[in-house]
Amino acid sequence: MIYEYEIHGYGDVEEEILIEKLTEAGLFDVLIERDIDINAFIDEQSDMAEDTLSEKWHEISKAEFMPKTGLVEMITKQFESASVKSRKSLALAIHAGCLEMDISMHTEGLLILKIFNRLKVD
Repeated sequence: MIYEYEIHGYGDVEEEILIEKLTEAGLFDVLIERDIDINAFIDEQSDMAEDTLSEKWHEISKAEFMPKTGLVEMITKQFESASVKSRKSLALAIHAGCLEMDISMHTEGLLILKIFNRLKVD
């Protein structure tokens, strides 16, 4: 009899290694979905104030990939109320908005990575 397995794990292992090991164990059609640990990501962000971060967020908030569901407004309100405009306060605002809008951790992870990758480019 063939079974379908769903395996959850935490770690920092390359997908190729996981697929190789699972294939060796007899599994086939292996699909890996990788999610970031949102809390760990937030903890890694800087608490240092950045003078141009509000302007950068304003530009990123207009990006094509941003949801048009009211999430941007929620993030902006939360971020603007932060006493220090830092990458950590922006990450916390994104997380709070996603929680409020009941956005999945997977989608939140993709969104936060896209936003912070845009911050690196600017």
